[in-house]
Amino acid sequence: MTSLDTIVGIELGTSKICVLVAEADERDGLRIIGVGQNISNGVRKGEICDPTLAANELEVALQKAEDMAGIDISRAYLGISGQHVRGATNRGLHPIRNREKGVTPRDVEIVLKNARSFELDENCNRLHCIQQNYCVDDVDNIRNPVGYRGSNLTVEMHIIQGAYNRIENSIQVVRQNNVDVHEVAFNGLASALACLGTREKEHGALVIDIGAGVTEYLLYAGGRVRHSGVLAVGGDHVTNDIAIGLEISVRAAEDLKMNHGSAIVLPDTDGRRVSLSSGIEQMTRDFSLRTLQTIMSLRLEETLKFIYKDLEKQKLLHHCQAGVVLSGGTANTPHLDFLAERIFNARATRANARAMSSIHQNLDQPEFMTCLGLLKFGSFQARTEKRRIGGLHISPFSMSIPGIFRRDARNN
Repeated sequence: MTSLDTIVGIELGTSKICVLVAEADERDGLRIIGVGQNISNGVRKGEICDPTLAANELEVALQKAEDMAGIDISRAYLGISGQHVRGATNRGLHPIRNREKGVTPRDVEIVLKNARSFELDENCNRLHCIQQNYCVDDVDNIRNPVGYRGSNLTVEMHIIQGAYNRIENSIQVVRQNNVDVHEVAFNGLASALACLGTREKEHGALVIDIGAGVTEYLLYAGGRVRHSGVLAVGGDHVTNDIAIGLEISVRAAEDLKMNHGSAIVLPDTDGRRVSLSSGIEQMTRDFSLRTLQTIMSLRLEETLKFIYKDLEKQKLLHHCQAGVVLSGGTANTPHLDFLAERIFNARATRANARAMSSIHQNLDQPEFMTCLGLLKFGSFQARTEKRRIGGLHISPFSMSIPGIFRRDARNN
């Protein structure tokens, strides 16, 4: 890696398209030099619904970022989301053949291969294979097992998969703008990389990124990814609930949500009403503030409880000791942290880029965590493309680049 490498992150979100350009140095420092945003209408629930429209909208964001950075963008790291993305943990086992020498690099290679041997859903491919710490017999949390003596070597690997065609749809939108996709990354992982520091990763923290169309979540504990998931529910669903419940337009519902919304029903709402003016109909209507907040709290509570039940089913709830971090645009909803604390019985905070330095306060907001995390991801990949364990080279996250992605898809 040179003293100043240029890294580009692209997020094709449901409500906005974001392009960030940064210069990265050897110390993992990132300096944002370009920002481009545009409204998104070609993406629905985190997935491409109109490729031509999405490509045109991305073109505008790319142009803004290029003008600000003073460069031509030729390749980027692309965030991937959608309900098709799913995470699961698989275990690899391999007997240690040479009891005197202990674990060899070859043993590590075989056990990693066994852990990756996870039966994927039909027409899906691996986005990430994230290895965990190793275990020799009953000794857990071994970071480098080479030379360790025992009978059996095991390793757990968290595998995040996604539908091949739906990922390719996003890649093609970027390529239509003459930008090569260097690597793809799960948006939930990117958000976690931006807003979790070493302490949170070690002690256990849950990142919940609630965007406009989808909610991604990822759990770190013991310095490793333990679980991840996606819900096809986001802030737009809160808006639609308000529109249906109050019998108003989606635009009016969004206005009420932004100006008077709350994730919990506040105690002083009884009898209070809020007004909404309609420029088209040239009339003003008022609504019960308690009804508005009730509609919002019910949808947001349902979303968070689904994640709670998923972690409960996986027996992972006790790993949230460092708390819950709320990311995405919907994290700006007033009192969402109180609702999360009540459900998870853990401290909840709004996300900021605590894992990154020198980020301007205008970008250090929950809605930018995914794109900032893509820069962090790209910087990490560029610095440590391969990590040496003994004589074995392995990628720390085993990310799939598009070329490998296509080849793997044909083999599965």
